[in-house]
Amino acid sequence: MDCMEPLLTYTDEIWKLAFARCGNTADADDLTQDTYLAALSAIRQGKEIRFPKTWLAHTMMHLWNSRLREKYRIQWLGRMLAYYETAVYGILYDKGIHLTGVDFCCPPAVLVIE
Repeated sequence: MDCMEPLLTYTDEIWKLAFARCGNTADADDLTQDTYLAALSAIRQGKEIRFPKTWLAHTMMHLWNSRLREKYRIQWLGRMLAYYETAVYGILYDKGIHLTGVDFCCPPAVLVIE
């Protein structure tokens, strides 16, 4: 791929930037690979990349931020599920209903009332 050659000259710099963001080699490898896949996709769609190093760095940062948003979204949902599970158990317990065998994180929940 002749159109990818100018981009490939920045592989080490993009990897170092990715490593500085994620802090481990496996994630830096994945992030660099995803960045170059995005570049290949953009080129196949006919987009012109006039400033390759800037474009790659910007794309890599966008991909990293997307991963962080998804990671924290999942953590937030987990905390909310734990909060509501505790609240439901508390309300039902106060009403004299005791639940066993309920797992709110793995639907469908089966309720067993003692």
